[in-house]
Amino acid sequence: MSFIEAARSAREQLQNSLSKCQLRAEPIVRESSDPMYGDISSPIAHEMANMLGEDADMLAERIVANIERPEEGIFKSIEAKDGYINFRLDQAKWSELVLQEINTRKSNYGKPPMEVSRRILIEHTNSNPNKPLHIGTIRNTILGDCLQRILRFVGNETIVLNY
Repeated sequence: MSFIEAARSAREQLQNSLSKCQLRAEPIVRESSDPMYGDISSPIAHEMANMLGEDADMLAERIVANIERPEEGIFKSIEAKDGYINFRLDQAKWSELVLQEINTRKSNYGKPPMEVSRRILIEHTNSNPNKPLHIGTIRNTILGDCLQRILRFVGNETIVLNY
């Protein structure tokens, strides 16, 4: 399970809680700016409090109270603080899920599902034959090669041109 999937799970739990509170909004979740508050946070209570004319802290508390926490969930805690809703990952469970996925997917771990493969042309290096090679030439070669490997790994057809 990637961090993106953990954030998706937090978003789904928020969406379900908002529905129970009879509120309509698309919750935004992101990595917390300060680890003290948790791993994932959402400012949805602040955004909705302005529209509803309510206190953000009270609204956040109400939203958190309506979140259903599954028995085998990946979140150690979900709390409201200063109008934000903060999710803290259970590091042991999350690590176990990541390791299971690595063992299952093997060399495809980290490869996102591609809906449409694209053909991508990458031109790089282009060193000047009338001048000596320098560190910038090597840098461009490495960057171009890394870029094409990443794009090929995720499922794109890559064509590389080195001049």
